[in-house]
Amino acid sequence: MKVSDFFARRFADSIGLLRRERRAGGRDVFVADGEELDLVTAVRGPGGGVEFPGLSQLTSAVRNAVQYIVDQADIDARPPRLFPVDSVPYRLFCEVGGVAYGHGINNRVLVTVDTESMAVTTGHEFPTGTSIMSVFPGFGCALIVLDKNNDQTRTIWRTTDGGATVTLVHELGRDPNGSQTHRPMVGLLTNGMDRGYVNNKPALVFATYSTAVVNGAATDGSIGDAVYIAYSIDDGQTWQRLNTWNWNFESGEGLHTIRHFHAARWDKWRQCWWFAAGDTDAESAVIRWDGKSAGPGNVTPAQIASGAYTGWDCRTGSQRWRAVDIMVTEDWIETFTDNASEVTGGIWRIRPDFRDDHRVDNSVLGSGHDGWSSLLHSSGVHLWCDNARGTAIGPSQRYMDIYASRNGNRYWPIARTALAEELNVSKVVRGFFEDRRGRVWWSVSGEAGKGVVSTTLLTLEGRFIDDRPDCVAPAYFVDPVNGSDSADGWGRATAWKTLRNSIIGNKVTHGARVVLLSNTTEPALNETTYSANARAAHDTARPVQISGPRAARDSARLIVSNSAPGGWRGASNQAWNIEFTHMWLDVDAGAQYILHDQSTATSGRPKWTLRDCIIGNTVDGSIRSIYVRNSDVFAHRTLFLNPISSTRASVQPNSTGTFDGRACVFRGGRINAENGGVIKLRHCDMTDYSIAGVMLAANVTAAPEILQCVFAGSGAAVPVLNYSTSVTLTPDMVGNNYFGRPSGPEVPAQAMNVSDALARNPDTLEPFSWSRLVAAGVNVGVSWDYYGNPFRARPAIGAVEIPPTF
Repeated sequence: MKVSDFFARRFADSIGLLRRERRAGGRDVFVADGEELDLVTAVRGPGGGVEFPGLSQLTSAVRNAVQYIVDQADIDARPPRLFPVDSVPYRLFCEVGGVAYGHGINNRVLVTVDTESMAVTTGHEFPTGTSIMSVFPGFGCALIVLDKNNDQTRTIWRTTDGGATVTLVHELGRDPNGSQTHRPMVGLLTNGMDRGYVNNKPALVFATYSTAVVNGAATDGSIGDAVYIAYSIDDGQTWQRLNTWNWNFESGEGLHTIRHFHAARWDKWRQCWWFAAGDTDAESAVIRWDGKSAGPGNVTPAQIASGAYTGWDCRTGSQRWRAVDIMVTEDWIETFTDNASEVTGGIWRIRPDFRDDHRVDNSVLGSGHDGWSSLLHSSGVHLWCDNARGTAIGPSQRYMDIYASRNGNRYWPIARTALAEELNVSKVVRGFFEDRRGRVWWSVSGEAGKGVVSTTLLTLEGRFIDDRPDCVAPAYFVDPVNGSDSADGWGRATAWKTLRNSIIGNKVTHGARVVLLSNTTEPALNETTYSANARAAHDTARPVQISGPRAARDSARLIVSNSAPGGWRGASNQAWNIEFTHMWLDVDAGAQYILHDQSTATSGRPKWTLRDCIIGNTVDGSIRSIYVRNSDVFAHRTLFLNPISSTRASVQPNSTGTFDGRACVFRGGRINAENGGVIKLRHCDMTDYSIAGVMLAANVTAAPEILQCVFAGSGAAVPVLNYSTSVTLTPDMVGNNYFGRPSGPEVPAQAMNVSDALARNPDTLEPFSWSRLVAAGVNVGVSWDYYGNPFRARPAIGAVEIPPTF
């Protein structure tokens, strides 16, 4: 009898039915209903570890007993968010011993950045006519791949002193015998070298990438077409070839078998190596080598897959096996394919023994992007990033994303860099690595908004539950204590002093992130100009995202001081798109508004978005915290604060202004709608309001949408008050709510009225498990509650679910 079957039948009283019995041979088993439960049968898992199928089935049965709007597999796979914490004006490729290596604007000069202090050191300068292509970590060294620009010959240089001095250790493409010509266009891609073991000794291994045939410098099967795998067992000082493809240097004969190698990755769980090769169907392969056996010779991937070569195996034959990187995990081998096909594109995985091949994500479909680089974070989070092909020329296609998963079963694009520069040129990730503090360093070519080179530092925090990736680069920083508005804002070391300075004068661009590092008090704003940045982003649909430094609603606080015109807004000829996340927007005692707009918009429609924020305060509050007349405001999981006062409104849409709030909490004030202003509230919670939670003025012409909310007012306040002479409320407009007091006239009866107890924690607003709020709602398109927990399939009424069981 399987555990899942048993618990489906007897879940409620299962513990009382279990008993232990002794079987022949002294074996102890658990029995229920006369049947033996498979609780402790251990098997060897695909990753080499011990698995307990009975226990995993038990866990699954318990979890699946509670159904959420998002399914359990989604919840389990949801990754953290990525928060920018700093940025430096250098292209950094890797980290060795607490030092990140790369270059600045002058790509002949080696630069290092201390990952603790962020101190920058300028190292060796290579000769004129060369450029640093990449840097790889050794065990106690860094290895620099250098390009000689006039003939495109590449070399590997080694440093052990932080880049102060370098030594030539290998010439990529140099013939191993005969004429020993240094062949051009033979190099390494971003993931072409790794650290591991060869013959049980610490070793570095690389696999070469050649474009000689593609660029007309060689023909298939000629000596210039040769590609090879090499290794070093002395930390990069000397190198020897493991195997060469396409040309036999002993016989002087050639046969084209593989175009080139994209990646070399060490497998610490199985003590073997993985290689990615391309590019045609027959050349594309994911190859496994045991790290001990001799090379197979100049053979095709299909011949390797035949099993004829000891210590070697692979899968090949289609674009599914064409990849630029390989993520090696304990249980799976993942690849993000190097093509944009709807059939073979996306993120795939296969067991290390080549079983169970399947695709886990293809959200990149239609973008003109494909996979580029992976990072298995020390926390266990899986991270992949894509690249923008030269054919991805649409405005919405010029970006690079990071895709993430907590377990590899499902992925989401969670972070985005906006791109500028040439439209018909591929842009790729240059650096994607983790430092000793667990921070992710991300550098891409073509980043918008800043200079030619930049690297952004990111931390993993919270949980990603939104419907779009966060803007993480270009990243700008505001330090009210140590910053200067005359600086460039590109990193903590050159941060601006005021937040308002960031969105005036075209200093940032669409898709940028501005991080407020601490609290600040600033005057109102009457300008939002960021569309004409010198390196403007091609995707102008993306917002400028402004946040605090971490995943907390009060991680930084902007206080708008008393000055005309009141609040943050732009001119009538400006259509901004600004999103605030994880921060507190407030006003001082004399200020009137927080977010505002012009009464007449002459250039498009402005947009404000609030995610996981706090708006206002309960001491003095704001006359109108959100006052919009020709713009749209979207609020997710945001706390609105105001005193209990008839003169305080947390939200007031007028004219054609709209407010759409989901899983938000309102304490104090009220929501007023006037004229054509539109109110939409789903799974919101309103307490301590004055006169009414929501009031529709006599001149309101637009129907509201108030669904599955809690109204718990004070004094004589009513939940909903409709003065409109043209809107007759129906259950489709105001339905399935909890009313703590009788409502105003002509308001439809609700699911729960005054006689029903409001059984919930008064501080956290979490309903108790026996509350009538629980399972009283239906799915109205809100998946996550105010705290970021999933709503059940039958959700609670209000902004907060009971604590989840996952």
